[in-house]
Amino acid sequence: MDKRRSVRGLALAALLFAAGWAQPQAATAADYPTRNIELVIPYVPGGAVDAVARTLAKGLGERLGVAVVVISRGGAGTIIGTQTVARAAPDGYTLMLTSVPFVTNPALYAKLPYAQSEFIPIMMVANSPSLLVVNTKLPAQNLAEFTAHVKARPGQINYASYGNGSSSHLAALLFEAKTGTQMQHVPYKGGGPASIGVITNEVQLVFATPTAVLGAIEAKQLRGLAMGARERIAIMPTIPTFMEQGMDYTHGAWFGLFAPAGTPPEIVKRLHAEAQAYLSRPDVRQSLYAIGQEVIADNPDQFTRFVASETRMWSDLLTKLAVPKL
Repeated sequence: MDKRRSVRGLALAALLFAAGWAQPQAATAADYPTRNIELVIPYVPGGAVDAVARTLAKGLGERLGVAVVVISRGGAGTIIGTQTVARAAPDGYTLMLTSVPFVTNPALYAKLPYAQSEFIPIMMVANSPSLLVVNTKLPAQNLAEFTAHVKARPGQINYASYGNGSSSHLAALLFEAKTGTQMQHVPYKGGGPASIGVITNEVQLVFATPTAVLGAIEAKQLRGLAMGARERIAIMPTIPTFMEQGMDYTHGAWFGLFAPAGTPPEIVKRLHAEAQAYLSRPDVRQSLYAIGQEVIADNPDQFTRFVASETRMWSDLLTKLAVPKL
């Protein structure tokens, strides 16, 4: 009898413990957030991703009532920062804002320390066109002169990128494919270092995001030759598009918000709703447009389909271009 009572008592204690454990878990999702959130960017500071991340962090912080801190984890073609987020607890307190390498790295690297399935796409925040900029010592004042200069020097012109598989890397590969030119790739750890590399003539050009090079162009440290958009953009109205100059070429970078896989759906929904509300404000959209960013603010389903489509597209293209795996 005492044994049966003891067993019943242990079972009751276990049930009470389970009930007590479940309550805080539910409350955690309902009360989210209760502490600061880290927004990881797998880039060094100073580029377009950094600018978009800080705008988003400010808005999310205001709406959620906690600080959203931008953490830079640059290096290895975004692999270091991306792996950091993949290994983070799926509790909504570690998020990632990244760009094109998320969909190109699977095709560029023989082995990655993470998989796309370890992430939940929340939203494409914004996108921005690629801009061809060159060192001011390069004797090219327009796209035609630049293309002729590069064609006459196969393998002798060095271009910077924001890292292997970045939008700037892919923009250069597309340019080479369309023009039959051959240049040497020099990867940097982000937009800031890449821009400095062109300014100091370590390399001769970069396909940049407008945000990363706006100040240098205004200071006449760099020369902008062609914009990869369908029409000129507000912050650089004097720079013509590739299409205006006779080349059928458009290219740009997108910036997307992700959470680790396993993050509760209620938290993902809350993050999306707050980000969308903030990005829908006319003043916020205008402030991003002023630095060359078009607000997208789509939903998780749309962004998930986009990521899958882009991953397939770049895999096919990089295979066609015979780009060797790293």
